[in-house]
Amino acid sequence: MSYRLPPLNALKAFEAAARLGSFSRAADELCVTQGAISRHIKILEESLETKLFRRVHRQVHLTEEGLAYSRSVREAFAIIETETANLNPHYADRIIRIKALPTFAMRWLIPRLSDFTRQYPEYEVSIQTSHKFADFEYDDLDGSIEFGTGNWKDVASDLLFPTMLTPVCSPRLADGAGPPQSLEQLPRYVLLHSKQRPDLWNQWLTSVGATNVPTKDVARLEDSGLVYQAAIDGLGLAIAEFGYVKEDIRLGRLVKPFDYILVGNQGYYFVCLPRKLRLKKVAAFRKWIMSRAEETRSLA
Repeated sequence: MSYRLPPLNALKAFEAAARLGSFSRAADELCVTQGAISRHIKILEESLETKLFRRVHRQVHLTEEGLAYSRSVREAFAIIETETANLNPHYADRIIRIKALPTFAMRWLIPRLSDFTRQYPEYEVSIQTSHKFADFEYDDLDGSIEFGTGNWKDVASDLLFPTMLTPVCSPRLADGAGPPQSLEQLPRYVLLHSKQRPDLWNQWLTSVGATNVPTKDVARLEDSGLVYQAAIDGLGLAIAEFGYVKEDIRLGRLVKPFDYILVGNQGYYFVCLPRKLRLKKVAAFRKWIMSRAEETRSLA
């Protein structure tokens, strides 16, 4: 079969310009002049007899046709890159780029990452954190850790572990009090809340039938990481993901005053584009993180 394709350099220029939203940034990435990018785009548009960009006030924007074409071109390049790396390690990128939720990264992933390095010394893991869902189309990511039900389109998702909520606190709180012995004692304590997930205490109290328990609700912190640290420092009681604090409990930094753990219908997922799983480095990371997550999942 003979493939009728536009010039490869024109496709590379178009993909970079579409992804970066700028001819000048595409020129910098490809180490050519901006004029060269413009000429390649013109050749491609003439070849396709289709406008791919709109020029507005010295800025460029993809047309509807250009947007659809850019996705197909990017996917084609990605497939070629993946299969080339699998055939010849010389072309493989040894860095695994993962986006994770901030508290997940700090309290679960980072403490275990040295184990991955020991098992796979040929790879390096780069982690960025964000509460936003990964934009695989435009961000240079191999995978991400997301929270939800796993019902996301056009991605592969594997449940790491469900949400497992339980109250925790320091063995000796800052005011000298010990951990609560019953639900009725909760009004005496400061309940720590995360602004990112402000409903956790209500979820847990409702699940144990304690909807009428008055609470001294005075401490609202920006994110869960601050809540956990505040609990360790004795500032109050926190609702914690059990998988995040198991080691703190083992070491005596935190105690779990109540036995009940609320297992939710949402959880933490390893997410990536299906084609990424063909990369050996992504397959290795997925195998490792699923294995380590099994230990946490068994706590539910």
